[in-house]
Amino acid sequence: MQVGIGISVIIGVVLGVKFILAGIDEKAEIKKMLVTYVIACVIIFGSFGIWKLVLNILGTM
Repeated sequence: MQVGIGISVIIGVVLGVKFILAGIDEKAEIKKMLVTYVIACVIIFGSFGIWKLVLNILGTM
């Protein structure tokens, strides 16, 4: 989980800086990458949440 957080923060910062410094045409391409980035973050953090939920349910059995 910590590795996922670290990588997502680094990639987020890089994409943010690219977006700020990019021209109009490049911003459209970076927005597409940001959508992919957000989906990946949801998958990473959502899967961790589901894993913790499963462990809690199995721990009570």
